[in-house]
Formats: sequence, C-alpha cells, structure tokens
Amino acid sequence: MRWLTAWALVLLLFAVPIGAQADEGRAAPSCLTQDGASLPPTLDIDPDVCVIVDLGLLQPGDVYEIQVIVVDDAIDLLFFDENSIQPYELGQSYRSVMAQPASTESALGGYEFHWKVPPSISAKRWYMVLDNSAHDGDAGQGDQGGLQSTVSATVNQLTQAYWTPFNDLLAVDAGAYDVLLSGDDLRLDAGTTVVLSAWDLTFVGDVYLQTRTMHDRYTAGGIGVKFIEGGALQAVESPQSLTWQVPSSLEGEELLLVVDNTDNPLGGGNGTEALRMTVRLELAPPLTPTITDEQMATVSLGEAIILDASSTPNRLNQQGTFVWDIDANVDSNEDGNPTNDPDASGLSIEASWSTPGSKTITVKMTAPSGEEAMTSYAVAVEDTVAPNAIIQGGGDNVTLVSNGWRVNVDNSIEMSCQSSSDDHLIERCDWTVDGQSSANLSVISFTPDELRDYTVVLTVTDMSGNAGNTTAVVKSVDPTLPTFDTSLLAAFPTVAETGDALEFEVAVSDTFDTDSSLRVHWDLQPSKDTDGNGNTKDDPDRVGLKPSITFDSPGLKEIVVTVFDGSNNTANYAFSVDISSAPERSVPYTGGITVLGILLVVGAGGLAFNRAVQQNRGFNLLIERGLNREEAQAHMAMTAQRSKLTLFSKAEDFAGLNLGEVVSEDERVAAQKQAEMDAIYGSTAAGDPNAGFAQAAYVQAPLSDASQQAASEAAALLSGDLSGSAMDDSLDHLVEEIAGASALPAEAPTPVSMPLEQASEGASTVSIPSVDLPDMDSPVSAVDLPTEMNHESAKPVSSGISVPEMPSPPVAPAPAPTPPPPPAPTSVRHTCSSCQAQFELDIPAGIQHAVVACPACGVDQTISAND
Repeated sequence: MRWLTAWALVLLLFAVPIGAQADEGRAAPSCLTQDGASLPPTLDIDPDVCVIVDLGLLQPGDVYEIQVIVVDDAIDLLFFDENSIQPYELGQSYRSVMAQPASTESALGGYEFHWKVPPSISAKRWYMVLDNSAHDGDAGQGDQGGLQSTVSATVNQLTQAYWTPFNDLLAVDAGAYDVLLSGDDLRLDAGTTVVLSAWDLTFVGDVYLQTRTMHDRYTAGGIGVKFIEGGALQAVESPQSLTWQVPSSLEGEELLLVVDNTDNPLGGGNGTEALRMTVRLELAPPLTPTITDEQMATVSLGEAIILDASSTPNRLNQQGTFVWDIDANVDSNEDGNPTNDPDASGLSIEASWSTPGSKTITVKMTAPSGEEAMTSYAVAVEDTVAPNAIIQGGGDNVTLVSNGWRVNVDNSIEMSCQSSSDDHLIERCDWTVDGQSSANLSVISFTPDELRDYTVVLTVTDMSGNAGNTTAVVKSVDPTLPTFDTSLLAAFPTVAETGDALEFEVAVSDTFDTDSSLRVHWDLQPSKDTDGNGNTKDDPDRVGLKPSITFDSPGLKEIVVTVFDGSNNTANYAFSVDISSAPERSVPYTGGITVLGILLVVGAGGLAFNRAVQQNRGFNLLIERGLNREEAQAHMAMTAQRSKLTLFSKAEDFAGLNLGEVVSEDERVAAQKQAEMDAIYGSTAAGDPNAGFAQAAYVQAPLSDASQQAASEAAALLSGDLSGSAMDDSLDHLVEEIAGASALPAEAPTPVSMPLEQASEGASTVSIPSVDLPDMDSPVSAVDLPTEMNHESAKPVSSGISVPEMPSPPVAPAPAPTPPPPPAPTSVRHTCSSCQAQFELDIPAGIQHAVVACPACGVDQTISAND
C-alpha cells in the first residue's frame, strides 16, 4: 500500500508543474527557503538550486514519518539541526555534520522511513535540504546538479502506541549486526502481544527476536536455532510485519531485538552492502486485573477481608488505577449498572458485608495508555456467629432476681425473646419451660402453682441456622411473711452488767414453711453490714432460736432479730439492752507471786542443770578425743578465756571444738619428736604400715612445727595456774549438788608439763599469742569444770525441786603416764608502755622473751624474763 502511494505521487509530479528556479547570477550556495508546514505537493528544483525546508522546533524523542519521491534527476536529501546547518549555508564542508542515517546523497526514486528526533537537552529547530547543485562543501560527492529535479515530500509526526520501545531508522555496516533492545527492556509478562515491523531504505537485511541463549549461539557462529520461532523478519526489501505472543515458558526471560546484516543464518540478507532500515516494535501487555486474598474467598459475616490486585501483570508498568465495586447486587450509584459502583479504589482494599451470601466483586483497571480492563471475583460471606439469646420477664408480683425472676405462687409470668440479637436476622424462638416445649413463639406465659424453682430455656435460631440459647430460673414463692411469738419478745432482758450471759428465746412460724426450715439471725451491730448483702440489720452475728449473748463493754446495745422463710421473706424485731459496768473485785496476788517465784526457781535450776550437763558432755568429748583429765580441764579453761559462753552454750562450745583441732599431750610430744627427727635426718615418705587398716575418722593430719610449738606453749602456760584453781572445786561442787555424785573417779589433777625440746638452745625469744591472761586467783567466769563424777543416782537438791536422773557418762580411758613436772615459771611485773598500767605475767621456764597484749589497752608488749 505504501508503494502504491509513492507511485501515485510520482504521477502527480507530472501533472502539477511547480518550479523552483535560481536567480541568474546568484552566488553559490544560495538556497531558497520553504516552511515545512506548507510544503506544496511537488517542487521543481533547477540545476544549481537548493531548497532549505524549515521543519520547525522538534522535541527530542518524537518520531516523524518522512516520505520523499525524486524523479527526473537525482538530488541530495540532507538533514541538519539549527547548529549544523551553518557550515552548509556558508559553503563549508558539511558532510561530517549532516544527520545520519536520515540523509541520502544522490537520491532518486521513492524513500519512506521513520525518523526519531535525536536526544538533546532541549527542543531544536531542524531543516531538510533539497540540494540539486555542486556544493562547495560536498567534496565532489553526491549529486552535482545537471538536470531539473521534481520532488514530492511529506513530514508528519506519528502518534505511537503507549508501549513502543523502538521506532527509528538505523544503519548497519556490511557484515555487522546491531542489538536494538536487551536486558530488562524486553522482560515481558506471559500473554504480551509483540508486533514487529520493518522496511528497508537501502539494501536488504534481517530482524530477529532472540533469547539470551540463542543470541550467544548466534554471536559464536554455533549450530542451532538462532531466533524465536515466529519472531523473525528475513530479507526485508519491502515493508514486513509479524505478530507474536509471549508464552508462559518465556515469561520474565530476557529477550533481544537484533538487526542482522550478515549472511548468517541462511535465508536472509547476505550482508554485502551497508544497510539502512526502519524498525518498529510495539507491545500489547495483558491488562486483565488479577484479584487475590488470604482467606480463600471465604469470610464471616461482618469480618473484613483484604482484596489485593498487586499480582496483576506489570512488567511494562501497565498497572494503572483500580476502582472496586464490592457487590454486584447493589447499584450504589444508581446508574443502572450494578457492577461499576466506585465503592473503593486502590491496589488493595478492605471489604466486609452485613448480609451473608455470595458476593461478586468487580475491579476496573485503567492502564497508563488509557485502556480499561475489568475482572470479577466471587467471595462467599458466611454467617458463623450464633444469636445472642435474651429473656425478658414481666407481670404482676414478678421481681427480677439473680439468674431469673421471683413470682408469687399462682401468679402468671410473661417472658419474651424480642431483646435477642444476631449479626444478621433471627428466624425463630423456641422455649422449654419445666420440660415442656413451645416452638417458634416470641412471647410465652405460664403460671407456677407450686413453691419451687422452674427452669426456662430459650433457643434462638438465625437465618443461617446458627442457634444460641440461655437459661433462667423462675422462683415460685409464697407472698406471706413469717411471724414471731410476741409473748416471748416481751420477756427479753433490758438491763444487765458486763460479763453477764444473757439468754434470748424466740418462737417463729410461717404459713407455707415448717418451723424447722425458718432461719433466725441476731444482728448485734445494726449499723454495720457485716455480711455484705446490702442490709445492715440482718447480719448473722448469732443464729438460732435461743442464743446466749455476753457484752464486755457498758452502754446501750441495739439488737435486731430477723426471721427468714424459704422464699426469703423476712420479719424482724428490734430492741435494746442497757449494759452497766460490773463492780470491781479485788484480785489476790499472793498465789500468783508464789507460782511466779516457783517458776523462776525451776527455770534457774533448769538452766544451771543444763549448763552442768553440757559442760560434762564437753569434758567427755575431749576425753573421747584422747585427752586425759588434766589436759581436758586445761583445754576447757583455755576455751572459757577465748570464747563467750552462756547458759545456753552447747557441749561442743564448752569443749572448744570450734577453735581448732584437739590434740592430746602424747600426740603433741610424738609429733614434736618426729618433727625434730625430720629436721635432723630428713623427712621420709614412708607411711604407717597399719594406716591402711585404720578408720578414716581416726586419721589425723600432722601438725606443723609452728602449730606444735604454739600448742606446747599454751599447755605449759596453763599447767602451772589451772591445777589448783577454784574452778575445779566449783565444778565438782555444782555437779555434786545437782547430780548427787561425782561423774568421774576423784584424782588429783596432774599438771601438764611442757617438754624441754620445745625451745631450742639457739632461740632466746618466743612470740606468745596476744591474749588477755585472766587473774587465776579468782574463779573463772561462767565456766565450772567437773573434777570428779561417779555413777550414783541424782539426789534431790535442797531447794526441793526434783531433778531427773542423769545417765552415767562413759568411763574415761586410763590416763597416759604422767610426764615429770616442768620447772617453775618466772613471775614478772610489767608496766605498759602505752597506758602505764601494771600487770603480772608468769613466763614459763626456758623462755627469755614473750609478747603479750596489755590487759588495759590491748597494745602488744615485749617482756623479758630478767625484768
């Protein structure tokens, strides 16, 4: 069709002779000008004449369809913008600045192509030059004039389809190819329609649609399919076009648009000459909206559902605006079309319905191109909520109570379900009264004829078959009140004294209830609601027909007695009692004081007995650990100085087990000798050959030399002063006084000697721990050590208090052989250098220097035996 139009224009050229002649003698290059908007059908251009056609101000990216027919003689068809036209007008070299590939030198015949205005910052003025001269700047190429040429030209701007990614004239050298579109430019949705058109300007070429794999095979010269089936235009020497739809297998895959001017693949152009060709690619993406929701197109009545159209195809940004009609059964805009109501807009909406059933939703999408598309979607709206059943009751002598109503016997009550509710519509109300059913009634009435509870059940069903029920209780009660026997009320006491037990007696009766079923409450505080029932005068402070009441404080006491029947009807009687203070009575205190004294004596004796028992047990604990009597007494005396013992101290406290390990004199001497031997001959690793057979409880860790020396010094320090102290006598006296006999065989205490090996000849100064040494001439405070005990039974003490018998302590093992007594200690008087207080100290024999704490201020003092 295009070529038929071109030949028609050729015939018109001969029929309309309009000439363009140059003025004789005009200097070259002098061109005629012509407004492109008013081009005549044909122009006759004489030799050595040029015509500059002003195409106007053109916007970058606009596409123009250009048709030119040249007959009789060839001309140069050239295109310039407002800047590049100047060299041509000045007769300068212009061939390097004329617009390519639109310009054609020596043009003769018909030319049709699409030309896209090249990109620029802003719009430019463009010119089309029809040159039939030997221009000074053409370098001798192209048309050089000669004969008169007849030209017909049209330049029209095209209105392109919205999705036209390519529409332009292009040039490809011989043996080359050009990729017009690739990457994301041609990632298409399945169902997109592709229209590919091409027409040649000079020579013959091919146009292909390829996948990336096909293109790689094409560029590598490999064997195989090199273009998409149905997507190729081969040997284009006249206008050709194809239509192809993207299959689902190629959705989103990269496609390429390639112009080929090679001899590969076969069946197309051979690529021997330069190619100029117009190529246009038009796309028609799918515009059908797609609706989804997360609730599988099912929603409960009144519940919101989100309808989403975001999954609508949109690889070419074809999504536009969305308008929703959420119910095709309702014509909200009253235009006669129930499917185009603008109930909501947006890519996603939230919708809900107040009636159940299938709802048809219609969404209309208006694409950026102005095209419209509609889609329908069905949602099932279900009523899943049961009705809320409510019973209303009324009538004469009917009172609302908890969980129902109270009605007088033989009186009717009317009940209704009209206050029941549902999220849609209630279809029916069914009743069951005391086991008797009544179907589909909104109001019922019945008359209870017995004094009892009647159960009423209401079942409400909605239009979708959902059922809800509720239960109420109708209490049939008697209308009469219980009564008191007034003769007994008159006999109530009216005055009394504090502490008097007052007796009140009532007799009650009722018409419908037996006397035994009636309840009587006595409220002793009528101004307070102690049971929290809202009535301050019926609290059950006392209950029964004949209570006894005692008041501890004087004053006028208000009392209300209330009787209840089975229907909770009540009658009450209020009265008061004037309570006066009782006369004071003398209270003998002699007996109390005597009892208190006895208790104090018994308590003191018990504490003393407990202390003696604990001391005795502590003494036995030391004996069990291998100490003899003298060592045990010395250790308990030292414990009394170092620890604060009370009447409640235990046997372990008196034995001093918490102050460190208890070691007998024999063990200490043996350990000291072993230490001396180890110091002289060296320590041996050999163990006791019998150690493997000893029980773990009797295996003791060896003492260090310092520990042994400190223990020896403490024993020697105490041995000279504790043997004859009053502590032994006081302990023996206390034990004999309480137990009635000595717990241990009477033996004179043997002083504990300190071995001479304790102090070496080369040492003249020994550091004694800084402790306050007590005055041994006075009894030891709060410590009485037993001196002897026997197995005789306990005898009563002189106070007259019976003391239980004490179990006989275990017989102590025979004491070890008594070592020889140590030398007498040296008594030294010393004046404190800090507080000037004077005190005496016994320094054991063999000790030249000692460090002790001042008993007055606690500051350590160094004392020499020679002072």
